[in-house]
Amino acid sequence: MKARTGHRRRRSRGDFEVGAAGISRRGAGHPRMEKEDTHRRAYRAALEARPALCRGVRIGGLLSIVVLIASTIGMPPCHAEENGTGGSGTTAGNAPSAASNNDAAAGDPNAPVHAGTETVTVTGEGARAADAPTSFVSVIRPADRPGTIATLADLLGSAVGTRVRSWGGLNAFATVSIRGSTPEQVQVFLDGVPLNSPLGGGVNLADIPLAGVEEIDVHRGFTPASLGSASIGGAVDIRTLPPDGARTLDGTLAYGSYGTGEATGIGTFSTGPMRWVVSGEGSTTRGDFEYWDNNATPYNGADDGYTRRRNNESWTGQVRASGEASFRGGRSLSLAAEWGGRRQGVPGIDAYQSLTATYSMQRRLLRTEMGWSGLAGGRLTLRAGANGEASTGTYQDVDDQLAISPQDTTTRIRAAGLRFLMEADPSRRHHMSLLIEPRREAAEIIDHLAAGPGRVDARRTTLHAVGSDEIRFGSGRFLLAPSL
Repeated sequence: MKARTGHRRRRSRGDFEVGAAGISRRGAGHPRMEKEDTHRRAYRAALEARPALCRGVRIGGLLSIVVLIASTIGMPPCHAEENGTGGSGTTAGNAPSAASNNDAAAGDPNAPVHAGTETVTVTGEGARAADAPTSFVSVIRPADRPGTIATLADLLGSAVGTRVRSWGGLNAFATVSIRGSTPEQVQVFLDGVPLNSPLGGGVNLADIPLAGVEEIDVHRGFTPASLGSASIGGAVDIRTLPPDGARTLDGTLAYGSYGTGEATGIGTFSTGPMRWVVSGEGSTTRGDFEYWDNNATPYNGADDGYTRRRNNESWTGQVRASGEASFRGGRSLSLAAEWGGRRQGVPGIDAYQSLTATYSMQRRLLRTEMGWSGLAGGRLTLRAGANGEASTGTYQDVDDQLAISPQDTTTRIRAAGLRFLMEADPSRRHHMSLLIEPRREAAEIIDHLAAGPGRVDARRTTLHAVGSDEIRFGSGRFLLAPSL
């Protein structure tokens, strides 16, 4: 198509002229044209600087690899000096000052504000069990929570990898599982004495008060040889306060809502060569809190409402005494005795509350141990001890409010065991131990309302032999622990 004669085509962005300098564009002085020319020049400059930028990225990546390798092999890190003469940071010659950055921020509200550098130094190391074979162990100290009413279930619930299930409030039945295991697969120890019932099931954490407990070791994997019993789901080792011989007396008294109260007392003293620590704890609660009750009709909201918990009162009491003595020749003697009791109502669940069902328990523990240290030039330690346990639990629901028939049963458990432990240190980085632990357990269940024979007896004899050979290499260690 040909243009008409004498007609001049107009261009929206200026006409082109041909001259000595080549092709040019008229209307270049227009503000819009100058803005577009500025953008083109900036884009051209960015293209020209791209190779240098790529080289800078490569150099920065190489420096990052060098710093990573240096930190891996233990090379001390570099620090920037205030005078700009050393370090891996920005030097004073090319570093923008905080004042200039703040001035720039005053002109641009979105500009970053640099307030300087603050250095924080942390010293020390995390708590860890003394004889833990791996790093998969947590140490919990009740002294880290002063002034609070805390139970063993509360403390274990805060540990990594543990889950605590509780059926109610204070003093209610509670169990612990580790890394998805069942409560029955978790071994619970009190000063090395196993507390798991020969009848199976998990250990009731509410039966173990915290008064006189120094620390709780949660083993999420392999258990140390000193605990003897191997466990699929890990172990919880509860350690009581060792006697120090000083004359001290400490106590706490707390009271809260729903008639909840707790009193604890700890005293230490010495009599001749024996150092003693005596602790006691008692707690009580009504537990009559309100909860939302659907009246066992989840699809009918007309009969829903708040209901007060009934038959949820409980009380617990515990007394523990332990003593230690040291004699010449590296000999030592330790004794420990404990009594604990509890009584509580069994309220039932949701809309099906029980008004008369009760549960009561009493437990007695006894432990003694002799030790010989410093043998074979200070490289051998021998320990021999005995322990015993007797517990009685009674459950009564004579009005059959929780079951289809009345219940009145008594469960008695008796256990006794011996313990022989040998520890040797052939060198500073080599530790060996051997534990032999025979144990005899008996359980008896009596049904007082059975028409016929209402007695069930069970016996179990176990022998644990565990040996470990630990060799340390640098900051780590290699552990071989066969067991039987």
